[in-house]
Amino acid sequence: MPVRYHSFRLTLLRARMLISNAFLLVVLSIIPHLLAQETQDKLPSLTGSYWSVWYPGEFTPQRGVVLEMEASETRLRTPEGQERILRGAYHWQREGIVPPSHPTGAHIITTAGDRITGTIRGLDTGRILFQPTILGTQTSQWRVPFSALRAAWLIDLPADIPTDPSFYSWLETRKNLDVLRLRNGDVMSGILLEDSGAPEQLVWQLQTPSGQTLRIAPEQIAAICFNPTLARRRLPKEPQLLLVLDDGSRLHLTRFRLANHQLHGTTLWGITVTIPWQKVVLASATSPQSPRLTDLAPSKIEHQPYWEDSLSPRFEQFPGGPMLQLIGQTTPVTVDWGFAIAPRTTIHYELNQRYRRLETWVSLRPTAAPDSRVQLRILCDDKPMPLPQNGVVSYGPAQLLQIPLDKVRRLTLMVDFPSRGETGALTIWGWPRLVP
Repeated sequence: MPVRYHSFRLTLLRARMLISNAFLLVVLSIIPHLLAQETQDKLPSLTGSYWSVWYPGEFTPQRGVVLEMEASETRLRTPEGQERILRGAYHWQREGIVPPSHPTGAHIITTAGDRITGTIRGLDTGRILFQPTILGTQTSQWRVPFSALRAAWLIDLPADIPTDPSFYSWLETRKNLDVLRLRNGDVMSGILLEDSGAPEQLVWQLQTPSGQTLRIAPEQIAAICFNPTLARRRLPKEPQLLLVLDDGSRLHLTRFRLANHQLHGTTLWGITVTIPWQKVVLASATSPQSPRLTDLAPSKIEHQPYWEDSLSPRFEQFPGGPMLQLIGQTTPVTVDWGFAIAPRTTIHYELNQRYRRLETWVSLRPTAAPDSRVQLRILCDDKPMPLPQNGVVSYGPAQLLQIPLDKVRRLTLMVDFPSRGETGALTIWGWPRLVP
């Protein structure tokens, strides 16, 4: 009897151990899944954050984590954990981050519209050796030719200076020359000579119109504006990607590809670069088949001034040079291409190829009076298109307009007063594009 009881008890203990081991194995097998699910639900910041991706097939963007990207397609993971391939995607925006304004620290401005924060470390046969801030000091310096540069700021941009070199007042009487603005306020012009000194020996050499060669240390220089007649700006025939980085830099790339959280591409002056995806806040692709509306020349512009200083449409910047901005939810949003259009203005376009739709963000100017309103009208082949609030735009956050363009050959944009006697304002059209 004691033996049988002992045997039974031993069997029961073994059974309990087997059950415990089995339970432990089940728990251990579930933990990785739970951790993976938690990782998916609580995505890491920056490299794993959610993006809104616009693509031709839908009017609403797809939300998800961007895994891979190239000119023809984007692979992402949706919040439900599914992977999708979006073909022809053209606009990527990181959620929860307002695109920063243009840089105001030391930076360069290229003929392609790049604005990149960083430091000039040296000169090399008609090129600057440039160290982008966004990549730190451990990466190799970028070689940027003089012919690809509009301006270079070696100090912080003064508050009274426009961000667009076209409005630098000290260039007005110095056409077709290289111009140096010194930190003491003096301005010199002439021809910049090539120099190959080491960074610690960097000296700019300027040949004046009288033939004298001046040697100027970088500590004396505030800004350099390069001769615009030597500038080369050719729109690429392949897709190009505009990047807005978290330090305010703007950079255009061709032959771009995202893999392993690194964005590879070629600048418009011909060097191959790699940008950490975590530094990108917004990306927007255009091509000859999917152009910015600002790249098309209007067939006709009609403008009836309604006050003495009323201006015709301004492309890319406000009158006087400040950057274009839309009204945002909490703060103004800087626009990298678009229009500033006053009331009583009509812009006509002839479309030489077929597009799916026109897309543009629209708001009043952020500095407009709170009671301002304007009336928008968009005509496709002379037929008015339905617009939200019947086209009346009041002071408030920008709204996205998506206008079907199936077989449309003539596109007309009109801005006017809603009624006689109302307060008008400049209307900002941000990132207008034609979607094929």
